[in-house]
Amino acid sequence: MGTATVVTLTPQQARDERAQLLREMGMTFEEARERAEEYQLTIREVIRWRRIEELTWLLGE
Repeated sequence: MGTATVVTLTPQQARDERAQLLREMGMTFEEARERAEEYQLTIREVIRWRRIEELTWLLGE
């Protein structure tokens, strides 16, 4: 059997990572969400957007 790795983030670390990803995309959260809904993201942006969605879910926002 394999092993699992658990990464623990504080809420501030999650917010910081999300902000960094948005800076890398050069968009606000709203702009990125709108482009994602319209399938107008590059593959690299999609990867970042998925992580942003995960972090947002973890933050309960």
